[in-house]
Amino acid sequence: MKKHRTETLAGNDKIFVGRYFSYLEHEAKTLNRKRAEEILDGFLFDAIDILKQSTANVDEKSPILVCLVKNELRRMKRFFEHYRKIGIERFAIIDNDSDDGTREFCLAQKDADVFFIKQPFTSPQHVSWVNKILCHYGYNRWYLSVDSDELLDYIDSENKGIRDVASFAEKKFTAKDFCSASGFLFGKKFICFSFYFDESVAYNSSQDLKALSFLSSIP
Repeated sequence: MKKHRTETLAGNDKIFVGRYFSYLEHEAKTLNRKRAEEILDGFLFDAIDILKQSTANVDEKSPILVCLVKNELRRMKRFFEHYRKIGIERFAIIDNDSDDGTREFCLAQKDADVFFIKQPFTSPQHVSWVNKILCHYGYNRWYLSVDSDELLDYIDSENKGIRDVASFAEKKFTAKDFCSASGFLFGKKFICFSFYFDESVAYNSSQDLKALSFLSSIP
């Protein structure tokens, strides 16, 4: 584990690291320590550059889609088309040193913010990088975190947009009622994504069924 210097952190980065240390302390007996340390190292030390920010005016009620990509050009056209169709107005694309035209394609999308990182991909770093992007935008809003081969769908998506999903979730569910590691919404009570959340929230696999039930019950 690299030597961490956290005294210079500010804003959302400081909030994340503070809660992450609380998580490490709370889950010390059960967590994968090596993975947890790699996540923290990636968050603190991996440099993510901002290549382009969209000028579109998107309010805080509109979920931001976050996606890490590498050489996914063949998927990106359909990916953008699908998520625009269900109401995504802002994409945050993290390009991991693509060389097949993926980055150039994303840079050409008016509703996409494009970030760049060169470090080789690992699963812990994926968690780190996505959380860096969440800190960039702030916690008090909804995010949809997906892979490029994941196309979220739900009953009546032709008539109910992603804002409706987020609005219904806020009214009906808490964070522990609505969570999954692979492509559901992550909202205001989440400090991050995947296997850890706010220190007061515990994850178990039965929540996936609740999430699926939720996606079938939007009025």
